[in-house]
Amino acid sequence: MNKQYQFSVQAFSFAENAANDGKRLFEGVANSGKPFDYWGVPHIIDFNGIQFKERVPVLREHDREQIAGVASLFMEDGVLKVKGELFSNEHGQAIIDAADNGFPWELSVDCRPSAVSHLRAGQELSVNGVKQSGEMTVLQGVLVREVSFCATGADSNTHAKVFSEQTNKDLNMDLEQALAEIDRLTQENAALKQQVDEQKAAFEEEKAALQNEIDELKGENNQADTDAQLSAAGFIRQDDGKFARLSDATYKMLLSADKATRTALIGDLKPSSIPPYLLSDDGDGQSVSGSPKNPLIENAKNRKGV
Repeated sequence: MNKQYQFSVQAFSFAENAANDGKRLFEGVANSGKPFDYWGVPHIIDFNGIQFKERVPVLREHDREQIAGVASLFMEDGVLKVKGELFSNEHGQAIIDAADNGFPWELSVDCRPSAVSHLRAGQELSVNGVKQSGEMTVLQGVLVREVSFCATGADSNTHAKVFSEQTNKDLNMDLEQALAEIDRLTQENAALKQQVDEQKAAFEEEKAALQNEIDELKGENNQADTDAQLSAAGFIRQDDGKFARLSDATYKMLLSADKATRTALIGDLKPSSIPPYLLSDDGDGQSVSGSPKNPLIENAKNRKGV
């Protein structure tokens, strides 16, 4: 049969102010996890496997008829801590009044162990990360049923706070201010995002316009370079602006090629390998550059006796 243990924790009350629908907040350490004296025998609660509900009752002197509030238990920094609220009823108000007058309330936990180990003299056991030795009762698999405000207790290694109304108001105000600041920052972030998006769109538009200008300049430069190389290679520009003996497709290919490729292509296309007289534009076979006469014309003239 499981035994019921009620172990107290020394607590201190503070007149630090707040309002929570007429309730007063408190916090403290319900058990330190260290050895304490209980009925003349050293005891210790093993936090390994400790259990408790999400919300536990807060009583006065472990009296189920004196309901004073509700709290939450949690493990932190190797100790069992508690945070809760005291009701404005008779029992909660009695605790509040005493705390406001400086009474050093202590906290006590009602725990039900599922197993109990007894250390004998000379025996050792690691409990809550610390090696314990000597005669000691170790409470294991503990279920915490409630937390009570008591006048005296066993565990003196812990402390607690009972907050006054103004502190609750300050805490609520801080929360409201924090939420308002979050809302302000959210709106500010949205405005900044919109501004960044607009600037990005304007930048992309400007970038596209600059790229168009670059493409146009590059096209003009390619055309000027192509025309210059074709003229230097002996191609003759006609009245319509096109080069003789050069198709539109070939001209477009030269325009789209890079400078080195264009130079090589024009070198392959230039009419230097064609007999000069075939390029002549006069009727007697004499080229404008003084190239040799056409032998076919000379032969015809000889037959006619010219």
